[in-house]
Amino acid sequence: MKVKKIAGVLLGAVIIGTLAGCGGQQEDDSRTTIEFFLGKRECINTFESLIEKFEKENPDIHVEMSAPSDPISILKTRLIKNDEPDMVAVLGDSSYTSFVDSDMFLDLTGEEILDKVKPVYMEMADQLESIPKEGVYTVPFAGNANVVLYNKDIFEENNLQTPKTWSEYIDLCEVLQEKGVLPCVFGFKDAWNVSAPWGAIVANTVDSDLYSKVNKGEAALSEAYDGCADQMAELASYGQEDLFGYGYNDACVSFANGEAAMFHQGNWALPVILQTNPDANIGMFVLPVTDKEEDNHMTTQIDLMFSLFETTDHKEECMQFMEFLLEEENMQQYMDEQTAVPAIEGNFTYARELEEVKHYFDEEDLVMSAQSVYNAAIPYAEMVQTYLIDGDKEDFLARMDKEWVKANKNIIRKMKEEN
Repeated sequence: MKVKKIAGVLLGAVIIGTLAGCGGQQEDDSRTTIEFFLGKRECINTFESLIEKFEKENPDIHVEMSAPSDPISILKTRLIKNDEPDMVAVLGDSSYTSFVDSDMFLDLTGEEILDKVKPVYMEMADQLESIPKEGVYTVPFAGNANVVLYNKDIFEENNLQTPKTWSEYIDLCEVLQEKGVLPCVFGFKDAWNVSAPWGAIVANTVDSDLYSKVNKGEAALSEAYDGCADQMAELASYGQEDLFGYGYNDACVSFANGEAAMFHQGNWALPVILQTNPDANIGMFVLPVTDKEEDNHMTTQIDLMFSLFETTDHKEECMQFMEFLLEEENMQQYMDEQTAVPAIEGNFTYARELEEVKHYFDEEDLVMSAQSVYNAAIPYAEMVQTYLIDGDKEDFLARMDKEWVKANKNIIRKMKEEN
């Protein structure tokens, strides 16, 4: 019996069972069927189109796409029942970490397709492993841009420039207030909306090996996050009067209608904003977290990454499908329809709204958002939200330490045993 444990940085449960491949099967028409499990429902229509195109070019392969609501919960339930798909597409966060830490994915070392991926995204994939391991278990496909969206018309009307340092950003907010313009609108009624600014502040100020050191008992989040908490509170002070009155959709609509100069979100918010106001003149800049311009980097995540379950009987067909998806023409379609950024090399056309920040991706001047490393059991967004409500920084930092240790106790214990 082959036993596998899901005990990664971001998953506390243990799944024990014999993992038998059952994702692929032969249809009556003799085509090979591979099951592609999509963990990002926003792009269902795009993948339906790409799959249709792939099947026309590869008539001997049928791709059966599964894209249920609450996909990760559904997938984990299926794993308990030994019902793995062949191939999965997930976000680069705790979902991926729990699977790769549990040795569920096929090692893709040596596959030529990996040469197409930008090195910085391969490095991010490695960072998602709670305990570093040999091998390559995923192919990053798309990234995202954690930015400050700004209203170009408001900036032009007030002769304002995008800031390059934290001091310039604060001065900008002060000037906007003096002119009677709301600097920022926030959707903090929905706790997850703190993720963009918090993720950028943390990613640009703490060392990338912080979390490994915390797990080894060599560092504490409370110490590393002290200044981050101050910056988050200062940033939030420039929002609307009822800071928690708007959720995500409300804030998108407010910004689209020109009620604020800036909105801390990312490229994922553009479709909602432009649907509300197709004429909105939107630009982007990176939140300058430090007062050294060269230390302010684009915060990003792997927005979609492909992995094969090691139980698949159809590696060749899955790799064929993956290689198709990474072709420039198909990546461009995904970018156009999802306002996405590529995690792969190529000569791509970015959405107009992304042109101002495109150079960060071209130069790979990127850092991984803090939210990628938080265990799903850590209610970090709710904790940041509570901190902004009550202002109790000491309690917030203490809770961060406590929740991290509680959620990652298995990893911490394992690292102690290895040392």
